[in-house]
Amino acid sequence: MAVAVVLGVPALFLALFAYYPLAAIIGESWRDAPSVTAPFVEILTKPLVLRALGNSALQASLTALLVAVVGVPAGYILARYDFPARKLMRVFALVPFFLPSIVVVVAFVSLYGEGGFLGRWLAPARSLSEGLSGILAVNLFFNLPLVMVLTATSLEETDAEQLEAAALLGGSRWLHLRRFVWPQARSGVLAGALIAFVYAFLGYTVPLIVGGATNRTVEVEIFSRFYTYNDFAGAAALALVQLLVLAGLAAAFLRWLILHRPTGLAIRYPPPRKRLWAEASRTESVVVTAGLLLVFGFLFLPIGALGASAFLETDTGALSIRSFQILFSPATEEVLYVTTFQVILNTLFFACLTALLVVTLGILGAWGMRRLGPRGRWGADALLFIPLAISPITIAMGLYLAWAGRSSLGLAVWPLMLLAHVLVAFPLVVRTLVSSLDRVPEDAVEAAQTLGSHAPDRLFRVELPLIRRGLMLAAAVGFATSLGEFAANNLLYPIARPYTTMTVAIYRLLVTPEMSSDKPLREAAAAASLLLILLSAAVFFLLTRLPAAREARHGRKA
Repeated sequence: MAVAVVLGVPALFLALFAYYPLAAIIGESWRDAPSVTAPFVEILTKPLVLRALGNSALQASLTALLVAVVGVPAGYILARYDFPARKLMRVFALVPFFLPSIVVVVAFVSLYGEGGFLGRWLAPARSLSEGLSGILAVNLFFNLPLVMVLTATSLEETDAEQLEAAALLGGSRWLHLRRFVWPQARSGVLAGALIAFVYAFLGYTVPLIVGGATNRTVEVEIFSRFYTYNDFAGAAALALVQLLVLAGLAAAFLRWLILHRPTGLAIRYPPPRKRLWAEASRTESVVVTAGLLLVFGFLFLPIGALGASAFLETDTGALSIRSFQILFSPATEEVLYVTTFQVILNTLFFACLTALLVVTLGILGAWGMRRLGPRGRWGADALLFIPLAISPITIAMGLYLAWAGRSSLGLAVWPLMLLAHVLVAFPLVVRTLVSSLDRVPEDAVEAAQTLGSHAPDRLFRVELPLIRRGLMLAAAVGFATSLGEFAANNLLYPIARPYTTMTVAIYRLLVTPEMSSDKPLREAAAAASLLLILLSAAVFFLLTRLPAAREARHGRKA
């Protein structure tokens, strides 16, 4: 009974603000339609929609292929070679994956754009900040770290004894890789490639700014039909088509994982790593070192260029804080319709409330799931994680149709923005808290139960104190997700200008016609992006490192 009540709270939240809005999208797509299939036939026969579907499929496929081609060798290097700062590089490799998409776009423009540090001197480099090649470059930047780390993890779990036995039987290195290494690493590689495909297929920010009109994706087309043409029915039908495509892809991949899951448990002895310039040959060391420099240079040079552009004047190259002065000037307020201070306050307001709400709901969902049996847990898992398959644009559109635009309730716009942030962050936070609660010793819970402690008391006095780090990490995930959310905010921007957040402000500074030819004002976008990175890093550090420092302090006192 207690489990049903606890799980009922997040389930009710999702029913009201995820599934009901999804039903509103379905209802909107069938409004005044002569048949069930009519809206889909109509939308899928429009040339612009077909082109958008083709662009999304092309960009996603090329991205998945590209990250596999680059990420697998990079992951192999991390798993098989030992070199100074290897662990540090592995940790920092994931930093680009968590950066807001709009910030990454500004970083690429700062480095490879026409006025960028490299683009102004090397014309071919500009292709990395515009068109299809620019989309693929930014997608590679986002997804390469994930594929690289997943590949390295899979390779580290291969069995050294099998490789040694294969070497004794003879055969080339290529044969060993194909027959013994690849079968054990392919699940991680394919999982990373699938995530890259989904993220690219759902691409909105990068195609919108970098791609141009010829590279519009499904997400951009949904936004245009909803925002520009007020074609709510067409946008809803296209959103459903996109959801069905991704659901089918996810189901196929899950079926593949079930069919190819490992049978039985085996003790694996990971192969030892070669030390560069000691155990590895000189040629091998040169190739591996060059590969590392290329990969990490590609990942971190744009971030460095973004930081430099915030402190250098575009026209003279002189060291200056002009970009920050412009960011907080009346000229920027004319573009944003609110002051920069208000933008920062809005951003912090949504991020703090998102972290508070999503952690509260996540605790209830994770605690309830932990007490279900295998079948019940699988069902709850599927119920709570469905929002992960819905794009932020679709979430925001559904909330608007269900609770504001077509609804007699007419909720204010800022709760819709907050709900969109919570829904985007919710599956990630629940997964974080489930993993933390699974590590709580059963002995501690059973001891409290034996002493007569009831379920809520055990949760608050035993389990939650034991997962303090997990709670802080979940809060950091919710906070960072809200800070970086752009698509949902931008969809609601026409009715939410007083609640403009930093991501929308950066976009407006980049694309507003009055700003495009005014380089000093465009420097404000770099300054705002740097502020957003620093804010994210500071909050993440405070929420994840302070609990560890406090525990260490208490340990020394004890």
